[in-house]
Amino acid sequence: MLESSVERHFIRCVKERRGRCWKLKFLGVAGAPDRLVVFPGPRIYLVELKRPKGGRISPLQARLHRVLTDLGWPPVLLRSKEEIDLWIELS
Repeated sequence: MLESSVERHFIRCVKERRGRCWKLKFLGVAGAPDRLVVFPGPRIYLVELKRPKGGRISPLQARLHRVLTDLGWPPVLLRSKEEIDLWIELS
């Protein structure tokens, strides 16, 4: 399964829950999480999507994820449609 397939499923699931998700790019900073997700409530998440087998976090991503975690915004890592479904249900 490709990461793009996982991402399409994720976007559809977020929209079904009345949430919004935007592609993230941090200007001048490598390793940003893939998506910023906002649900009514307000509930805000940073999400990194990877393909189920072989999708790895790069060292740059890991470093930025540690910085974000230290600031109280730990990115959520999702690797499959099943993980997405479970995360959506629990969010």
